[in-house]
Amino acid sequence: MKPRDILALRRTAEIYARGADRRSKDDWLAVLADGMGGHACGEVASALARETIVREIRHGTPLAQAIRIADEEIIRLSRRRNDALPMGTTVVAARVQGQRYEVELAMDDASRIRGLMFRDRMEPDHGMLFVFEREEPQAFWMRNTRIPLDILYFDSSLRLVSVSAGAPPCTTQECPSYPSKGPARFVLELNSGHARKLGVAPGDALTIAPELRARIS
Repeated sequence: MKPRDILALRRTAEIYARGADRRSKDDWLAVLADGMGGHACGEVASALARETIVREIRHGTPLAQAIRIADEEIIRLSRRRNDALPMGTTVVAARVQGQRYEVELAMDDASRIRGLMFRDRMEPDHGMLFVFEREEPQAFWMRNTRIPLDILYFDSSLRLVSVSAGAPPCTTQECPSYPSKGPARFVLELNSGHARKLGVAPGDALTIAPELRARIS
């Protein structure tokens, strides 16, 4: 979920189910779908959520159950894409505090949905770099992520904004989110413990390979 937080979604569902708000059903579905992506979801997961909820409601499924079904659909999509595109599909070099990492790129909705979900391990010198179109507040969660991670948020100038260190795996329906402390455009996920080992601090620079700079400039 690109968390609005699942509790907020449930409150929205309850209000909608009671008919307490006069907004159109389409408006409510847009609110629900917008919050129901995967790991930094984007438009693909939101569209899938909306399509699933609409289908289930038309079949008479209670809204709360339709939301759960949509969530399961997103998880299945993420798992399929993870199987089809294993670690190493698109890899470039990045450096933090002089330490070199081989990072897989997540530059579109599909790869951002998938993230590092369902992976049992990651090499110590590997990571994943999420690249967004705009600099804005980001929030990641660990739903279906099996390895603990350090989440490093960088702004458009590739300067460190904040770190969520040691984010643990989450296998429940209600996973906490780890928001950035300011607008960010790049998010680097490393194995847990590396941020402390490197001694990173806000303002530290992320150095990325020239070929990636050329693609995002």
